[in-house]
Amino acid sequence: MSALFGLAAAPVLPAPPAPWRKMQSHDIGPVEALGNRIHSTLPEDTAVFAERLALFPAGCFVADHRKALAAYALCHPWRAGDPPALNALLDFIPSGSTVLYLHDIVVDPIRRSLGHAAAMIGHLPTLAIAMGLPAIELVAVLGTANFWRGHGFAAVEDPALAPVLAKYGDGASLMRRRV
Repeated sequence: MSALFGLAAAPVLPAPPAPWRKMQSHDIGPVEALGNRIHSTLPEDTAVFAERLALFPAGCFVADHRKALAAYALCHPWRAGDPPALNALLDFIPSGSTVLYLHDIVVDPIRRSLGHAAAMIGHLPTLAIAMGLPAIELVAVLGTANFWRGHGFAAVEDPALAPVLAKYGDGASLMRRRV
């Protein structure tokens, strides 16, 4: 990771908040199943989840509840204003990354009252700051823009983003939060 940021040593990144833990390779199947169940109109291939874990394991998290996957979150450094295509491999993390990109955060509906989303969303600014990234970006999908506004995100208004965002479904919006 140090080569990503041009540093002699990798930054020390904070541990995720309880009950979150770092994702492991054996979590990929359950993560894919949960993500594709929740986002059934925006499915992603196993390779996407596996690549995110391989490229930036420090940004891949899961939370368990009663021995079952309750939630997952995937994030990685990226270029501001340039959301990755949906269900596409990245191939690399750009050396000129300027934001922490939240690829996805999903909580099993029967476990949404446990506070997992709030705990992880609260952790993201700490992670971004530790990496020297001034903002977090995400694409709000499936009517979630108001949820993200409630967590300090604002829409990025740029008509040039329309072709990329169209692939995320109607009403998709690139959103940013300064840290």
